[in-house]
Amino acid sequence: MRFILKLMMWSFVALVILPSVAPVESHQSKTDTAAERPQLSSTDAVSLAVGIANDVRGLCVREPALCEIGQQAIMVAIERARDGAVIVGAMVEEHRAKQADASLLTTGSIR
Repeated sequence: MRFILKLMMWSFVALVILPSVAPVESHQSKTDTAAERPQLSSTDAVSLAVGIANDVRGLCVREPALCEIGQQAIMVAIERARDGAVIVGAMVEEHRAKQADASLLTTGSIR
C-alpha cells in the first residue's frame, strides 16, 4: 500500500512538471486557457510553506489569507497535472500511430 501511495505521489509530481519541459507543439493547442488559470508567485508559495510549517492545525480558521494562497497553489498543481496528463495522452497516441505506420511498412501490406 505504501508503494502505491508513493507511486501516485511521484506520478502527480511528474504530471505537474511535464508541461514545463515538454515541447510547445505537443500541448499548445490543448492548453490555450493559461490566461484563465490562477497564477502563483514564488513568494506566495514560500509564504504558504512557512505558514503551514508554523501552524498545521486550524490553518483556515486562524489565517484565512494563507488558506486562500494554499487553495490557489492546489488549483495550479491540479491544472498542471491535467495538462501533463493531456501531453502524456498525446504522446501515447502519437507513438501508437507511428507503430501502426511502421508495421504497415515492414509487412508490406496495402492500406
